[in-house]
Amino acid sequence: MLDLSRIEHGLPRDVQDGRDTDRRSSLRKSRRIGADRSVEVASHSMSWRFDLLILDLDGTLVDSEALLVALVNDTLAAQGYPHADTRAIGASIGLPLDEVFRRAAPGASAEHVDALCTRYRLHADAPDFVRQFSLYAEVRHTLTSVRAAGLRTVIATSKRRATTLDILRHCAIDDQIDAVIGGDCVVRGKPHPEMVH
Repeated sequence: MLDLSRIEHGLPRDVQDGRDTDRRSSLRKSRRIGADRSVEVASHSMSWRFDLLILDLDGTLVDSEALLVALVNDTLAAQGYPHADTRAIGASIGLPLDEVFRRAAPGASAEHVDALCTRYRLHADAPDFVRQFSLYAEVRHTLTSVRAAGLRTVIATSKRRATTLDILRHCAIDDQIDAVIGGDCVVRGKPHPEMVH
């Protein structure tokens, strides 16, 4: 779930510690991010230490764990492998897909892992599957507030870029995102920091 509780660290130090009471006052008058968040976004005149927010997609903007875990297990079963532990699969979401299947099917050869990935993507990239994604509550409002504060927003995900764009369009937040970096846009996937460089 999108939790921007640390966004205040992008504010000038004198605002964070309360020394600049005029800025603190303007911060209090600004809009809130999220329904139950204590995070506030300053007006456009507020200076920030950063102007770019990089977010993951799955588990951050979209509630997709159950959907993805089920697809991993369906893919394993279709290729003759036993189901993997759902918690273990859930913990690997966000990693490159080949790593997810290496963990879910220990001992599978490189060719079998490739076959699992190919079958998975055949379903994951399909329009019917994309339509099953849904946003966490308040994400749309949060992204609107972030954009109003002058921050650019980039998605960095292990998903393919084209599929990610389809999901963003389906969830009607594509106009809130400035760029998408998919797993197919980098040589080294997460957790390597190549995506953010």
